[in-house]
Amino acid sequence: MATISPFVYNGRVSCVCAEAVIPGGHRIAHPFTPMPGRSTLYRILGVCAMAASRILFRSHLLYHVDSVNFAPALRRFDPTAHQPHPPGYFLYVCLDRLVNLLLPDANAALMAISIAASCGAAWMTHLLMEEWFGGRPALIALVLFLVSPHCLFHGIDGKAILFQKDDVNARALP
Repeated sequence: MATISPFVYNGRVSCVCAEAVIPGGHRIAHPFTPMPGRSTLYRILGVCAMAASRILFRSHLLYHVDSVNFAPALRRFDPTAHQPHPPGYFLYVCLDRLVNLLLPDANAALMAISIAASCGAAWMTHLLMEEWFGGRPALIALVLFLVSPHCLFHGIDGKAILFQKDDVNARALP
């Protein structure tokens, strides 16, 4: 028989637990659903602020040489002709082509992907910092990431750099 009950730690509900009775009459509890708390709220607000700031300041033209090289690759992938530049980022170009089906402008497609990657990088940065250092340093890292000139620039110019940050953060999580 299994029952579902809240798990209380230090006077706060930290997760919902399933309690099961195994043969021999022993009871075991297994946490399976974290309760949304402030941390999740901060993460969601950070991602919303990230999306809003990147949408407001996005470039309306192919700004950087990388985005200029990615645009022709939407029609023809050929790294030898620098469409895009070597090594070519084949999966990124495939994702660009999928988004380009929804947004026919090459710059709009590249911007949508950059904004989504910025939001993912903010989420993963907060998640990683929370795992390593706790809630307050995670919030500080999220705010610093949000206002960082480097992340602001690469979130609005149609480059693949923030996908690399998402990948590094995901690999660092246990």
